[in-house]
Amino acid sequence: ALALVEETIRIDPGQGHYLKALVQLKQKHFAAAQTEARLAVAADPKLHLAYNVLGYAALELKQFDQALADFQKQVELAPEDPNSHDSLGDGFLAKGLLPEAIAAYRRGLEVEPRFWACAEHLGAALERAKRKDEAIAHYRRYVQLGTEVGNEAVVSRAQDALERLDVK
Repeated sequence: ALALVEETIRIDPGQGHYLKALVQLKQKHFAAAQTEARLAVAADPKLHLAYNVLGYAALELKQFDQALADFQKQVELAPEDPNSHDSLGDGFLAKGLLPEAIAAYRRGLEVEPRFWACAEHLGAALERAKRKDEAIAHYRRYVQLGTEVGNEAVVSRAQDALERLDVK
């Protein structure tokens, strides 16, 4: 697999370094992931997914301001990708900025109403903000979303959240 990544780097440096960064991130080699993602961005400044890796690696390294900058760049480059907004929400949430996180997750759902990651994260952020009624309404919508897309895991997580909030 490493040989394939190295060949990809030779053919398409941006994509190759991004793939290598993604592997490093998954293996929890966060500084190495940042290095590879920076190489990806140097080769292709518009590669928004490399900013996603940079942001999550920065979060893991407790570099919250850097993570937010990386996620904001990702949103700038790919505003119609709901994952960009979800990642920005994760950055805000990690820094304890609940209103900003909620707004980012809502924007992701505006872009793609069936994007389950934003749906799940929005519910959790509303819970943390002690906005129980909104969280309950949201989790009920999340159950409906999971049912519509046929994703039992999504339905189960939403039902667990409703039970945690003591909703029958």
